Amino acid sequence: MGEIGVLIILAAVFSLKSFIDTKKAPDVMLSTAQTGEISVSHLSHALMLLSDTGSLYAAFVDNDFDLHSIENGLSAIITSADERQFVAHIQAIRSEEPGSEITSRIQAMLPNGIYSSASNYVIYAVPTQSITGMNENDTVTVETVIDYATNALIIPSAALFSDENGDFVWKYSSLTKRIKKVYVTAGINNGANVQITEGLKKNDSVVYPENIEAATLSDNQKVNILQNIQ
Repeated sequence: MGEIGVLIILAAVFSLKSFIDTKKAPDVMLSTAQTGEISVSHLSHALMLLSDTGSLYAAFVDNDFDLHSIENGLSAIITSADERQFVAHIQAIRSEEPGSEITSRIQAMLPNGIYSSASNYVIYAVPTQSITGMNENDTVTVETVIDYATNALIIPSAALFSDENGDFVWKYSSLTKRIKKVYVTAGINNGANVQITEGLKKNDSVVYPENIEAATLSDNQKVNILQNIQ
């Protein structure tokens, strides 16, 4: 067999291998690591109450405030029914007996089923400014900011995976169209996006399966970009 024949065979084998790789390549979503703000917050339905000095504040009940990481001094946003917003801070967390006067009063004014009868903590959000246009017993929401970061490196939460060695991402190369397993350190995660504090830099590309349950990725695997998520 001549040299030309060998080259033709090699070219055919390479084309076949590329075709097989393409057919096997799983569909993935691609995202580029960008910097921005990220926060985690907890939303509660609350009741406006009137203090002894005549100022309004919001109160809500929560039996899992430890789980929700609510603490005195945290920033909060009170939102009225007509969507006006007021800056506030968490000023007090008081233990109450289930069915106490204050918990019963709050629960009676809120939609059914929001809280269980076991709720036994009343949390007070005090506005940092004067509130106008609202009255005692008005229902509002209080969004308590649990954690917050600016200039954070952010990727979609769906792109973060974990195994026995820690958290990792699938870093994508546009040159080879292949992925590499890279271990990272994760920070704030709000379920939509996650902060990466180590292991990636801005504009690095990461991928994740369109169907997390169905697809399994592996190191150095060729992938097919289904959609670029900005």
